[in-house]
Amino acid sequence: MKWSQFVAAGGAHVPNRDQSSSPRPEIQLGRHAKEERMPSWLLKYLSSKDCGVTSHGQIEIISELCNTDDSVKYVYLSDPSVQYVSRSHREGPYFCGYRSIQMLVSYARDTGLSGNQHFEGMPTITDLQELVEKSWDHGISSADRECVGPVYGTRKWVGTAEARTIFKYLQVPCQARVFASDADGCTAWTSLIDAVERYFSSTASFVDGNAKVRQTRLGPIYLQIPGHSMVIVGLEQRQDGSKNIIVFDPGYRPTASMNRAIRSKLTIADQKIVSRLLAPYRRSGAQMESHSNFEMLVIGSPSTGERVEGPLKASTYLK
Repeated sequence: MKWSQFVAAGGAHVPNRDQSSSPRPEIQLGRHAKEERMPSWLLKYLSSKDCGVTSHGQIEIISELCNTDDSVKYVYLSDPSVQYVSRSHREGPYFCGYRSIQMLVSYARDTGLSGNQHFEGMPTITDLQELVEKSWDHGISSADRECVGPVYGTRKWVGTAEARTIFKYLQVPCQARVFASDADGCTAWTSLIDAVERYFSSTASFVDGNAKVRQTRLGPIYLQIPGHSMVIVGLEQRQDGSKNIIVFDPGYRPTASMNRAIRSKLTIADQKIVSRLLAPYRRSGAQMESHSNFEMLVIGSPSTGERVEGPLKASTYLK
């Protein structure tokens, strides 16, 4: 069934109606919070299946580069099926949330995850907007409609709350968690890193727990930071003891050098080149510790720790 047919048919049956909402200040919906309709040319463009920039083979080359990088002690990586979806120049800085959702969809579709029957193709941004509103129609976080208003055909920001709403509507298992810095000095970044490592290390799908590269069959993690979203596809422990998350950031495209490395399939031994190629995918504590809040969402069954079934309490900075 195609996306348009699925939405028109009313989608999946949802047995339990969830009337909870996550109130959000209007300013957090972006500069187009009051927009009723985006420009017609942009709406037509975003309805096209080819408007995003999709890259394959990224995780495989990251695996090879991390294995070569002498500064890496070990690295966990998500399933190689995850596609890197970047926003195009024409769409502007408004749709990172949707692009991040598409990356999770690529995993659900290609690995046979529960609910994958809905993913014959990659949903467009307007497909996802329709699904948000259909989810509300079916009682999933339906009170959010009063806070957000219509999203179809607009440039309003979306984030973790809408991502979870879509996956619940499609009956794809998902779990969400909020992280915040506390009065005892534990930063949101420290809590996030701990949860991400627990997530990746909880699986027995990698053969050798002592290997440098620990390739898993787990899905990517939707990560929300204030004003932006991206997808976590791995975590690395450095030789100096620090840890980085490995991300696909929809605000950036893979570099030409990275694309050449994928096409050539050659082993790169020069440490400076390896470091330069990996830099756009790494997010360190120095880059992320300034944020006092994070949200994450995973699809599939492995737990990230605390399971959140009610409203996302920190959904006030979504994009």
